[in-house]
Amino acid sequence: MLGKNLISSVLTQIPVFILGVVSGVFSTRILGEEAKGAFAIFQANTQLFTLVFSLGIQTGIVYFISSKKITENRVAGMSICIFSFASILLLIIIFLGSSYNFTEVFLVKEFTSNLYLIVLYLLFLMTFFISIISSFFQAHSKFRIINFISIVNSVINAALFLFLFIYFQSKNLTANERFDYVLYGTLASLFINSSLWLYFQIKELKITPDFKFKFKNQFIPFISYNMVIYLGTFINFFNYRLDLWIVNQYLDKKNLSYYSLATNINQIILYVSVTIGTVMLPNLAKKNTEERIKTFSQISRFSFTFFIVLTVF
Repeated sequence: MLGKNLISSVLTQIPVFILGVVSGVFSTRILGEEAKGAFAIFQANTQLFTLVFSLGIQTGIVYFISSKKITENRVAGMSICIFSFASILLLIIIFLGSSYNFTEVFLVKEFTSNLYLIVLYLLFLMTFFISIISSFFQAHSKFRIINFISIVNSVINAALFLFLFIYFQSKNLTANERFDYVLYGTLASLFINSSLWLYFQIKELKITPDFKFKFKNQFIPFISYNMVIYLGTFINFFNYRLDLWIVNQYLDKKNLSYYSLATNINQIILYVSVTIGTVMLPNLAKKNTEERIKTFSQISRFSFTFFIVLTVF
């Protein structure tokens, strides 16, 4: 089953990769040299906020449900509590940042109005929601649905940016206006994606959150397990994304755009490793230590060989 899920998930990334390139080409053509970098900063901020305020609970969801150490209903209850608290906390931080003109530290100067901050917050909410709900499908090894939604989302993005590209051929818009269209289009795409996940959750999983969890025996172990992984993920994120903010501080928007394009290939390759890890985690959580090491060693040999070939290519 692990091998089948791995092969199907990796193969799914082929059309996702191709459609991702199509989306990237058309979105870059639409945005132009000046706005592409600003859009990359928006995407990076969404990823950063989701990473920081999620406390790494996505991995904890998969582990505790797969290992059956905590019932999925209580895991859902704890996840909703963390989601609600994190969302309110970020809203307060963004509001204070806007009041004290702190937003220019993490956004391009021309795109720091209250409207852009609201859109950024909505992007965070939906991205965080998708990451949580998809973790429940991962815990149940429902990779058929995960792969299906991944392809559908890629098709929607490619179609959206193709439509906008054709539409803009007869329009004479400024860089800021083109940026707005792409940003709102991305927001709409995320909304459709969120709706798909919610639909399949109601249809397939039917999980009812239980908020009567034990703080000491369930919530604390849940958070504690996530912290080690959270720290590693946090370091890894800054290892390959911190440079965008540094470039934003020292270079103009055009050079920021060129730099963001150069780093996109790295992100695409890394996303394949995320896919492999997504399939492996629920499988390893069910095994004892000896079986985990054996399975991990076998998959690692395949993964490292695959990535060497892919990177050389």
